[in-house]
This record gives sequence, structure tokens and C-alpha cells, in this order.
Amino acid sequence: MEDKIIIKELLYKGRVGVSDSERSRKQKLLIDLEIYGDFSAAAREDDVKKTISYSEVYRSVMAFLENREFHLIETVAEEIAHFILTKYPTKKVLIRVKKFVLKNANYVGVEIVRTSP
Repeated sequence: MEDKIIIKELLYKGRVGVSDSERSRKQKLLIDLEIYGDFSAAAREDDVKKTISYSEVYRSVMAFLENREFHLIETVAEEIAHFILTKYPTKKVLIRVKKFVLKNANYVGVEIVRTSP
């Protein structure tokens, strides 16, 4: 069974970019997280201990990102994926990172799927 926990548009403000002008100020990123697993026991028993707490994931990812700087949004996505795969009982994550830098585009972004061995 492949269920997923979804956190949409987690707001992160940090220094992200390649150029000095991009890195001169904090920018807004929106991050989507999808964490896959079998959460049927949690649903059946109505027990949060049998799932992955989305509020715990939110808090831990925000703490993980705090005071970090990145050149690429690909790196942001990769490091979040690795963090979740090592901290939580899941074997697959999807991470989407959106950045708002182009005048005539809503956003630019990257989406990755990673699995643990």
C-alpha cells in the first residue's frame, strides 16, 4: 500500500541563489513534501503513534533549514529528502521547491523523488 502524508507550500525564507544579488537578501521558497508509507494501521486504530506526525515533520524540517544558505534549489530539495529519509520511517519522499525570481513566470522550481536503499 502506498499512502502519503502531504505538506504543501511550507514557507521558508533564506539565502538561496548563485549570483551575489540573489544572495544579498533572503528569498521566499515554497516547499512541498510528500512522505510515502503504509498508514492504514494508524487510520484503523486512530493512533498518531502509528503514523508520521505532519506537525513533527514541519517543525523538524524548519529547524533543519534554519540559518542555512544554498546556491541551488536542487540542493535544498536533495538535503530535505535525505533528512526525512534518515529521520522518519519512510522509504520514499517527493520534494518540490518553488522560487520566485522571474518577472514573467509565477515561479521556477524543481521536483525530486528519492528512496532509501
